[in-house]
Amino acid sequence: KSKPDYIFMTLGANDTPKKKFASDPQTTYKENLRRYAAEAQKIGAKMIFVTINQGLSYDKKTKKAIFPKAGPFRKDRVPYSQAMREVAAELKLPCLELAENQRKYFEAMGEEAAGKLYRYNPALKKIDPSHTNKAGAELLAKIIMTELRKSNSDLKKYTIDPKLTWPAKKAAAGK
Repeated sequence: KSKPDYIFMTLGANDTPKKKFASDPQTTYKENLRRYAAEAQKIGAKMIFVTINQGLSYDKKTKKAIFPKAGPFRKDRVPYSQAMREVAAELKLPCLELAENQRKYFEAMGEEAAGKLYRYNPALKKIDPSHTNKAGAELLAKIIMTELRKSNSDLKKYTIDPKLTWPAKKAAAGK
């Protein structure tokens, strides 16, 4: 049987309070993260945490993925990414900052361009604001790889620069 050398762990998108199997970010979610890290260690794998990716909202009128009312990130996911950062620090494990970097990237590129990074669901005949398309997945992979190269993980020595280029910040409307 083969065992992984590294495990990239990102979870929490389905733990938010509106979900059926919600977990509390300060209790059960943290306990789960600690348990998963311990299980990885038992099999000799090195855990690398990755904060939660950003989902958008769906606009029924325009049939597009749009920024949630609060801005270009899901506020309900914020406590879970923070809990992950805290557990990673406690366990002295790498925590790659996908959530905040994706938010900043989307904010810089603007709502319309960010919305085009999400998958079209032909069965529902609408954009899926939670799951990215290929271009979105490639962007997230570049963000993760950029973060891995800055981390304290020994895996970084096996990586190449993904050449993530940040878009110019969009000027605020009317200014």
